[in-house]
Amino acid sequence: MENARCFRMRRMLPVVMAFSWLVPERKVRRSLAMFLALLLAAAVQAANTWHVDAKLGKDTGSGSTRGDAKQSIQAAIDAAAEGDTILVDDGIYSPIQTADKDIAIRSVNGAQTTIIDGGKAERCATLGGPDSEQNTVLDGFTLRNGYAAEGEGGGAYGGTLINCILVDNAAPLGDDGVASHGGGAYKCTLTNCTLTRNQADLGGGAHSCTLTNCILTGNQATEYGGGVYNGYALINCILSENMAEEGGGAYWCGLRNCTVTGNTATTTGGGVMVCSLENSIVWNNSALVEGANYHNSEDD
Repeated sequence: MENARCFRMRRMLPVVMAFSWLVPERKVRRSLAMFLALLLAAAVQAANTWHVDAKLGKDTGSGSTRGDAKQSIQAAIDAAAEGDTILVDDGIYSPIQTADKDIAIRSVNGAQTTIIDGGKAERCATLGGPDSEQNTVLDGFTLRNGYAAEGEGGGAYGGTLINCILVDNAAPLGDDGVASHGGGAYKCTLTNCTLTRNQADLGGGAHSCTLTNCILTGNQATEYGGGVYNGYALINCILSENMAEEGGGAYWCGLRNCTVTGNTATTTGGGVMVCSLENSIVWNNSALVEGANYHNSEDD
């Protein structure tokens, strides 16, 4: 019996030695633990939360807690790194620029009480540029009284807007007499947003945007697309009481599951013009010349 045990041990010894590398020595275990701790600390550091409070904050504050919040959103943007989140308390704030930084700027209590005001002198939110990837997320803000002197996006340019209200923004005639684009938003992705009483030459509400679950009402374009011009996609949207020379509701857009009603064109295409539609309702629109509801548009 003793010899049998010895034999079995001799048989198992090579197997144990073969897998001995899986059990690290004490020094190796200590180094591995330190490495994992540093890795975890780096991951935690990589996603910070910044706090902004217009009433109680100071831009000299660290911004790391509500009690030591920064006063302006821009100060928090400048301090934030890619992947960070900025939480903004109630108040009226000055316009912001993010240069397409990959950050999320979120209001604490929603758009009704968290406002970025352009003062009819500057754009409310410049979140990107002509070739940006819409990395900045702006969630739960009112963008009002914005003015794009260069003629593109009075309320917002670039970025991703969620649960926002864009109201009373304007993009005037551009440099050298070039038509202005997007009174409310230009080159943005918008979800659950409301665009009201915005003005531009092309796309009173929005130009070159993707809109989902949005409401566009009372926007005006001096030329084309009172609600939207060149909309990449409009999904589950309502367009009402918008006005333009052509395409009172929408011009050169793709609409799916949308309702377009009560819009006006001073010449043609009161509802939609040069648009493709899928499962959408277009009714009770008006045009002074022709095409009260449709003009040069296809309904699938």
